[in-house]
Amino acid sequence: MKKKITVFALMIGATLFSRVGINKTIPKQDMQSQFYKYIFIKINLLTIGIFFLLAAKISGQVGINTNNPQAVFHVDGGKDNSTTGTSTVAQQANDFVVTSLGNVGIGTDTPSQKLEINTAGTTVAPVTGFKLTDGNQKANFVLTSDDNGIATWKAIGIPITTVNLTGTYTHPANLGDICRYTGVSITLPSGKWAINLVIGMNLSPEAAYTTGSNFVRFRLEDDTADKNVFQWSADAIYPRLASTGFALSEYIATLNGMLAINNTSGGAKTYYLFVDNAAGKQNSITLQFGWNETYVSYYAITN
Repeated sequence: MKKKITVFALMIGATLFSRVGINKTIPKQDMQSQFYKYIFIKINLLTIGIFFLLAAKISGQVGINTNNPQAVFHVDGGKDNSTTGTSTVAQQANDFVVTSLGNVGIGTDTPSQKLEINTAGTTVAPVTGFKLTDGNQKANFVLTSDDNGIATWKAIGIPITTVNLTGTYTHPANLGDICRYTGVSITLPSGKWAINLVIGMNLSPEAAYTTGSNFVRFRLEDDTADKNVFQWSADAIYPRLASTGFALSEYIATLNGMLAINNTSGGAKTYYLFVDNAAGKQNSITLQFGWNETYVSYYAITN
């Protein structure tokens, strides 16, 4: 009986005063008016949604500020695109598009990559178009990726790999135009590489020699068999030889040189360090791979 009386009271209140309060002593709003406003907003939102759905279904493309979209989703920020055909480079400068391939273009309607930014800058008047503020940004830092492609700003550095060296190698005297494997090998990934050589050595026996009687040369080869002094790896690029001599009346020397390799095999390849002393007449040469001065390393290089 109470429920019936309550509903009846609400109906009378709404009829006489056009206002209904729930949990309120004095209602401040017209329930009918608010209801109409609510329905009106819903209808508008529904109409807009239907419009976009129909537009996308009919044309397969959505354009904002343009009736001539050039991609699945196209925003013409400057409202200046051509109404037919393709827009000019200047008109595309304020555009944003997403293509059917999932490529995103900023400043271009035809991105060829997953993200392509065109600022319309030139070599004479460049215009920047990228900014990443992640807390690591700093002057002269470069964007550096890890193995998973996740990048952040880091200081410029060249990764250098060292070769583990031990023991010695003695190159006999009077070998003439024969170069031999030193026992040192280097495995390099595909690409171009610079190989730094710092190798200490001494004459045997320890005696003075005449000027020009020793001239030691190093190169990389593709296998360990003896080679002629005019041979080197097929992948060798300049510099292909690293050489040194001995100071007059000295029996100790240090090579400071560099070799270069272009590994085009498509995978890792092992190269072998060779040495010759074609000018040597009375002395053998011992390479001291255990000396503190001796150091062999490599790093990637570009063209």
